[in-house]
Amino acid sequence: MSERTEQESVDLPETVFSALGDETRLRILLELAAVANERGVGAGVSFSELRQRVGVEDSGRFNYHLDKLSGSFIMKREGQYIPLGPTMEVASAVHAGTYSSEPGEHSTESDWHCPECGDRLLLRYTGELLFLWCDRDDSYLLAYDIPSGAFEGRSLDELAAVTYHRATMEINTARQGICPRCWGHTNASYPVDPEAPPQLHAAGDAVQTRLVCDRCWLRYNVPLRAVVASSPTVRSLLRRDGLDPVRAAITGQAGDTTLDWAVSVDEEDPVRASVRLELGTDEMAVDLDEDARTLDRRHSNQV
Repeated sequence: MSERTEQESVDLPETVFSALGDETRLRILLELAAVANERGVGAGVSFSELRQRVGVEDSGRFNYHLDKLSGSFIMKREGQYIPLGPTMEVASAVHAGTYSSEPGEHSTESDWHCPECGDRLLLRYTGELLFLWCDRDDSYLLAYDIPSGAFEGRSLDELAAVTYHRATMEINTARQGICPRCWGHTNASYPVDPEAPPQLHAAGDAVQTRLVCDRCWLRYNVPLRAVVASSPTVRSLLRRDGLDPVRAAITGQAGDTTLDWAVSVDEEDPVRASVRLELGTDEMAVDLDEDARTLDRRHSNQV
């Protein structure tokens, strides 16, 4: 097998994306994705049925479009056209609203309180970003990119709940070395001064962590305690007391239960950190390596 030249490596994505620059081809991909949804992943459809679903009368012209999509987006097996992974990704992006119009600005008062001034925080959705905002301090505790399709059929409060869950899951995936967007490799480093405003702020003196994909644009700046709070074990402890892991991590608030965080960092080579969480009578300490992965975990109950 010959090695691909640098020019070929650059041209290939351009060739693939140029195949999408036609409304008929996009409709073909969306119909094939719909077939997979209706009949199961791996299901195919005949030429005539697919042409009818897409609504193209000229069979020659339709075959031309199929040829443009073959290999990268679809395959033909036993007379059936079957969508490949990239087809499903394109359909997901369309349904998520990645290529839709901007949904406008929306805001409502949340049930979160600012840990600094005590005022109610506002939920703001604008420019496909969801903010948890303090008007008095003119600052935010959360800013997360949410495609417009996620807002469809949900209230702003419901969108916020989805965002908190998704943020926690994505942070935990990235700390495992896996990019939640492109499946590339991610790296973690701390303590850092964010080169851009962080997606999450935390009350008090929070150690900032950077999670970066080495292949795509993904770049998270989040508090180290939010990284720890994204792990299933810590989430379970927090939820057992009825707490939202994201809220607990960035506000330090836990209703009637006492919640205290303590983060210590040893910047010697290699960097090490210890994050201690005291929640009522529960205490958990998590030791982290230089990649923000768990080295040791200790849990005790004082009752």
